[in-house]
Amino acid sequence: RLRKMALRYGIGRQVRFHGAVPDAFPFMAAADAVLICSRSESFGRATVEAMLAGKPVIGARRGATGELIGEGFNGLLYEPGDWPELADKIRFLREKTDAARCLGDNGKAWARDTFSMERYGKQLSEIFMTLLGSLHGKNTARRSGA
Repeated sequence: RLRKMALRYGIGRQVRFHGAVPDAFPFMAAADAVLICSRSESFGRATVEAMLAGKPVIGARRGATGELIGEGFNGLLYEPGDWPELADKIRFLREKTDAARCLGDNGKAWARDTFSMERYGKQLSEIFMTLLGSLHGKNTARRSGA
């Protein structure tokens, strides 16, 4: 269906369909921008991967994508189904290469800091310490007869 549509609109030679690929990262790395058009991302792994690739991301303002992208900071958002708005965002990135580069740089830094092993380790450590503290408090309360 999409191939026929590309041909009908005269862009069949500019569009390639690769089907399922085991690793999408090389495709993201080669792209000028990454579009996340899903209407219901529960986590947004592809959005984060695109950011880690340093690419400007345009995503649907729904689900996790809408939560991960800060409009104008680490990407751009559009209303799902509003293809003229999506086209405007694509055109903006194409015409404003400095802004596109800035979005990609911000996205990469944000994703690297937000989803780092160090941050996860620190958060887990804080959770464990809180749990240990509450367990210690319960044991102390039991021993004192409370």
